[in-house]
Amino acid sequence: MPIIGEDRPDVEDTTVEELARRQEEAEAELAARRDTAERELRSRQAVLDRAERRLAQRHGRSSVQRELDLAEQEQRSGIRGSRVAVWAWGLGVALLVLGVISSGPDTDPADREALGTTDEVRVAWLRVAVAADEAWALTASGEDLTLDSGRPGDTVSLAEEASDIEGGIPLHQQVMTASFEGMTAEPGSSAATAAWTEVHTLSLGVVRQDAVADLFHESIRPDRLAVGLLALGGAGLVVTLVVALRRRAGWQAAAAGGAVVLTLVTLVQVDAQTAPSYADAAAEHRAAQVELTDITTGLHEEVSALLDGPQTDPSAALDLAREGSERFEEVATQVADERDDMLGALAQQQSASAPVAAAGLGAAALAGAAFALPGRRKDR
Repeated sequence: MPIIGEDRPDVEDTTVEELARRQEEAEAELAARRDTAERELRSRQAVLDRAERRLAQRHGRSSVQRELDLAEQEQRSGIRGSRVAVWAWGLGVALLVLGVISSGPDTDPADREALGTTDEVRVAWLRVAVAADEAWALTASGEDLTLDSGRPGDTVSLAEEASDIEGGIPLHQQVMTASFEGMTAEPGSSAATAAWTEVHTLSLGVVRQDAVADLFHESIRPDRLAVGLLALGGAGLVVTLVVALRRRAGWQAAAAGGAVVLTLVTLVQVDAQTAPSYADAAAEHRAAQVELTDITTGLHEEVSALLDGPQTDPSAALDLAREGSERFEEVATQVADERDDMLGALAQQQSASAPVAAAGLGAAALAGAAFALPGRRKDR
């Protein structure tokens, strides 16, 4: 029981009536705060509404509506609504066109020099083969033949001249040995036939017939600057395609995709192209070289038939060899002229071939269509 004078803490009144009173006070305070917040919100909204009305009166539509319209317009415009896509598209098309313009085949001066030297060496050694047939006919006719004299049939001097054109072909020693054996052998004997045939075979096989044509095709390479420009242009169009796909701009994506494909085709065409002037010059030169080879081999067969057949005729063989030598020199001059034309064509700056121009400009046209076509429709 409580004791008078004892210090005890105050006891809170927790009767039902007191608790109900406190709850009513809390609810009243909460309602008052809610009313105050609603009044402040209505006041601020009224201020915003007045500002929106002033903006609408000044610009015709609200700023919110303008933002919504702008976002919708960007979606509908596709790549035109993206600054990145516009820059990528512009640079891609510009680099693509520049790549096509500068995509003519490029040749290196060292390659052209090697091509010309190889062709000269082949002609020089074919001349040795023709001289071997003439020397064979001379010795068979009983005429004197002096090696290293520069006279008709002097295979040794001609072999030395051929070896001097390009080093690393020491066949003149073998030709000298075989020529000496043919000159000292009994006229019409099998030893003479074997010796002069060896000279002919050695000379004919120094440079194979297709060597010049192979060097020609190896010397033509795509212009590295053009390849780089086309590759960068294609990269720009790929960025354009990605943006069009992300914005679901179907027509723009289709056109941009076609432009990317044609750009790849252009790169392949640049790698494989041969300018018409190159091809024409090479074809004419090859025809002259083939004719020169036919003269050399045909003359040897005819001379062999007259000197190593059942009925020999050294005099007729000598006349035939001299005529063949004259004909050889005529065609050799033609080969030299065609060689100069071919090397001159290779030295000139060439424009893009028709397939490259068609594919490249087609890619640029599709890229332009991608930019001009509409993006997403309004109902999408």
